[in-house]
Amino acid sequence: MNIISRISIVIFCIILGALFCAYQNGWFIICLPFTQSHVEAHEVTTAAVQKKVLLSWWHNASWHIESSEIVWPADTSCALYALVKAWLVLLDEEQENAKPVAVQTAMLPSGSTTAYISFDRNPFGKQDSVYAKLRWFDGLSKSITNNGLSCTHIQLLVQHKPLLDVHVDFSRPWPVASFIE
Repeated sequence: MNIISRISIVIFCIILGALFCAYQNGWFIICLPFTQSHVEAHEVTTAAVQKKVLLSWWHNASWHIESSEIVWPADTSCALYALVKAWLVLLDEEQENAKPVAVQTAMLPSGSTTAYISFDRNPFGKQDSVYAKLRWFDGLSKSITNNGLSCTHIQLLVQHKPLLDVHVDFSRPWPVASFIE
């Protein structure tokens, strides 16, 4: 076998291996007409509606409630995500935090009464008091329960790990009941 045929076989194997790797990683999809694996676009979309939600937060020694319109998906986890995102945007507008907190993931599994909410960073400042942290959590839990999401506990996470705080233990889910009246 001469050198040119060996180089041709090596190049062919490299190209074939790269194509196989790309297919395995989902970089391109092969949909043949005789397979039924493709899904029609109308089957994928779920019903979402505009909904007016009530957002509660504690500011200047009193509770504030504001209504906002958001897109409310049919899936409860997506609805929880949209609600928490709207609530965090409202807090950022009203309290002018130096760096806003963003929700990464929100999940309310079917059959479970615990909502899991993961943020991109710790929502509390180092100088925040325990009272301010409890009021922040109360505002979040009131916003969730006032908008029809049925959960009895909320687990707060940061980067998908339990929220670590020096004053308050968030290693376990917290009940949505108000702590301070």
